[in-house]
Amino acid sequence: MTGSATASGVLPLRRWILDLGASALLVVTALVGFWPTFAGGSFLPAVIGGLVLGLAIAAVAAWRRWGILIIAGLTVAAYFVFGGALALPQTTILGVIPTLDTLQKLAVGTVTAWKQMLTTVAPVAAADGHLVVPFLLALVASVLTASLALRLPQVAWALLPAGVLLMLVIALGTPSPLSRWSRASCSLW
Repeated sequence: MTGSATASGVLPLRRWILDLGASALLVVTALVGFWPTFAGGSFLPAVIGGLVLGLAIAAVAAWRRWGILIIAGLTVAAYFVFGGALALPQTTILGVIPTLDTLQKLAVGTVTAWKQMLTTVAPVAAADGHLVVPFLLALVASVLTASLALRLPQVAWALLPAGVLLMLVIALGTPSPLSRWSRASCSLW
């Protein structure tokens, strides 16, 4: 990064690509821990959707130099507009258009979905509304991680939300995450 690019506040394209790619990698690496909780990849569309939306919000906000209130408003709006299609498709019209039931379940799900996920024995069913948790975690963590990476000169601060995300996935996941996978990888050596 050149001195003039930093002094003017404009990041080079290479830095944008690296920051967004690293943010995506950090978030996806943490959220893969939900694989045994959902007994497969049924949570991946919600995670990928939340990740893409979060990275887009962070990139546009950094490019336009929007403040935290606009970023928070965009994040909440993205949660309610796209949450039905990605986390609660059984409550939407044609799997895309949110209904009042969808919006109500998304609003209540920000509070109750965590408890339901903790008290349900794994594997949890995606159709029971448990996808709200990985979608919300992916959305918020990617907005925070990418925003910090794109805005701060010390990009290491972006590790904080990614680390908190990892701790939340561990707390919400199964007691022995990916145990079969780790045994299989050890047998390959």
